[in-house]
Amino acid sequence: MVLATLTLLTVACLGVSAVSIQVIQSTTTEAELQQFVGTWHAQFKGKTFLTINLEQQQGKLTGTTSHAEIQVGKDGELASAEEH
Repeated sequence: MVLATLTLLTVACLGVSAVSIQVIQSTTTEAELQQFVGTWHAQFKGKTFLTINLEQQQGKLTGTTSHAEIQVGKDGELASAEEH
């Protein structure tokens, strides 16, 4: 009985492993990426709390972001935000 169970479990595992998920790289063109290139500022009450710098390198977006501290109220609204 144990041997039959192990055989059935092995066959099931092999069957499941045959079904794999493959991630396909996006075919985004450089022109499509270009719209995101630049410096982006997030503001709260007229004050910048987050800065994102994006550039295009080798067909991909790369960049940096500043650190920010945000607080959300009980109603889900942004209560405060400060750049660090």
